[in-house]
Amino acid sequence: MESQFETPKESKRLFELVKPNDPIFRIAFYYALKDTLVCQNIDTATAIGLGSNGGKRYRVVTLKGDLIETSGTISGGGKPKSGGMSAQRVDEYSENEVK
Repeated sequence: MESQFETPKESKRLFELVKPNDPIFRIAFYYALKDTLVCQNIDTATAIGLGSNGGKRYRVVTLKGDLIETSGTISGGGKPKSGGMSAQRVDEYSENEVK
């Protein structure tokens, strides 16, 4: 998780872009994301994900939501989704909010 990780050109490690409010949650994010890379478009993601730049395969997601797995499967696309996570901290919920 904390080790130095070199990403291929035109990509970044998604885990390094996530900034949780409490550092204790970093391990949970790493468990889910591992060394998934993020890049601009599907062409770059495919080249990186399928190892055409040197043989090593990576799990790659694009900014539009396309996902390239190390097995070679490609999924996603469609409309970009937003609003799934909030950067605002919520300390407690009322009973009505829970319902």
